[in-house]
Amino acid sequence: MPQFIKNDPEKLADYIAAIGRGLIAFDGRPSAGKTPLARDMARRLGCTAVDADKFLEQQQGAFVEKLRIADMRRTIEAGGPLVLLSGVCARRVIERLELPAAAFVWVEWASLVRLDQMCRDFFEYDEGAGIPSKHPLYKEVQAYIDTYDARRRPDVIYMNTYEKDLPIE
Repeated sequence: MPQFIKNDPEKLADYIAAIGRGLIAFDGRPSAGKTPLARDMARRLGCTAVDADKFLEQQQGAFVEKLRIADMRRTIEAGGPLVLLSGVCARRVIERLELPAAAFVWVEWASLVRLDQMCRDFFEYDEGAGIPSKHPLYKEVQAYIDTYDARRRPDVIYMNTYEKDLPIE
C-alpha cells in the first residue's frame, strides 16, 4: 500500500533522502505540480531534477512518443547518484529509457479543505478521471493511468494542496 504524504515537502525530502540514490519518478496528471515539487526536492537534497517536458520534440503525436529518449537518458545518467524525473506517463517513460526506478511518487492536486477525505477515498474515487477534455495529452494520460494502474502503484502519493475552496472568513 502506498504511503500518503499530505502536502509536507520536508517529509517527502526525508523519504527520498532515505532512498539515497537512483532514479525517482514524479508521476501524475498534467498541472499536478510534479515539476515544481521535483525541483524543490532537488534543491533541498542537492541532487538533479530532470523535467521530461524539456525533451519534447515539436512534432505532432503522443507525448511519450515525442520524447527525445536518448538525450533524456544521457542527462539522467550524467545527473549524479540521485536524479528526480518529473513527467506525465512516468512508468512508460521509464520503460522507454530502459533505466530502473528506485521509487515512484504520484503527485495529486488536493483540496486543502477536503484533504483527509481525499486521502481516505483516493482508491475508490478518482476526481481527475471525470474532467472532460478533448486535448490529446489528457486522453493519453487517462489511458496510461488506466493501463498501468498508475494511481494505485506508486511508492508514495503526495497530496499537493491548493487553497481555492477555503471558506471565506
